[in-house]
Amino acid sequence: MMTDIENGTSGDIVIGRDIMTEFRFSESFVSPQFLRSTPAVLSTLSVRVDNKSHRVWLNAIVNWSVYAGPAKDLAVLLFEILRGGKVIYSIAQSASLHPRSVAFMNVQLQHVDANPLAGYEANSGFVQYRLRVSPLSIPAGVFVTTLSQVFTAVELKAADM
Repeated sequence: MMTDIENGTSGDIVIGRDIMTEFRFSESFVSPQFLRSTPAVLSTLSVRVDNKSHRVWLNAIVNWSVYAGPAKDLAVLLFEILRGGKVIYSIAQSASLHPRSVAFMNVQLQHVDANPLAGYEANSGFVQYRLRVSPLSIPAGVFVTTLSQVFTAVELKAADM
């Protein structure tokens, strides 16, 4: 596990017309989540946003698997990025299975939060983001688990060009 200092900023990096001013990440390869019916938070990040004009670029990759018992079935999961308690991005993914089969799946999420300080009075502050998965449909006899995930957040400020 890397420390906050290792996860922090190593200097400004220009991307297109924006400058990366802070980078945070979270990864998990050893703590699978077995899903049934309750949403599960896979990761949480806090980013210090320095100015209301800055944006936050969010990326996530989640690897998950499904095992089907004796029946042919379909499992559907909803992956979400939340700012505080509000969903700001979501995508659903399904896996269609034949009897007694295993499917290994991968979902990628990418979103730019153009207003990360929405609801804040201050011009700067810490913003918390969460990566969550919610089972929409997991039939009886089907077993779903997350295998690993990486979640990143990058503060972006407009470059003076």
